Amino acid sequence: MTASHNYDVHLLRLCNTAIDAAIERLACPADLYVSAFGYVQQRLLQAVVQGLGHGEHTLTVSTTALGEPITLTADVTSANHEDIGLLSFVLLAARGADGSAGLTARTLLPSGHITVRSWTYLDGTPQPLSADTLTAMDTLGRDDHNIPAESHVTYEDAFDLEPLVTGERG
Repeated sequence: MTASHNYDVHLLRLCNTAIDAAIERLACPADLYVSAFGYVQQRLLQAVVQGLGHGEHTLTVSTTALGEPITLTADVTSANHEDIGLLSFVLLAARGADGSAGLTARTLLPSGHITVRSWTYLDGTPQPLSADTLTAMDTLGRDDHNIPAESHVTYEDAFDLEPLVTGERG
């Protein structure tokens, strides 16, 4: 699903419900929760796009809220603020549900080659996955379904997002 064109109303309702549950659990004013944590999620996604460099980028955020899987994919090459906002909303819902999510970035290079990086999102903190981990996950998935590997896809180590989100650079 492309965020700016075909977002699912059911998906948005699930996100709202998860966010409302977090607000109630924390006894926090809704506007404060959404503005503070929403800003952090948006910065996180902007840091990913910035860190990816050149190419056409697609981000996918996956989580579970109220026992239902939520996955949203958006083309973020043009830094479309609506798409970044919707992806941030899903991350905000993940924070409200159990605090876990997956974030995957696919970059299409002019050569037609695709690079893939991925992060797990635990307790509101992104953890980069290594290329070896992604390769192993892909291999297991392909073996289960007898799907051949894609020769034009390379898995790369994800980069640390904490310095990018806070604006620090080493």
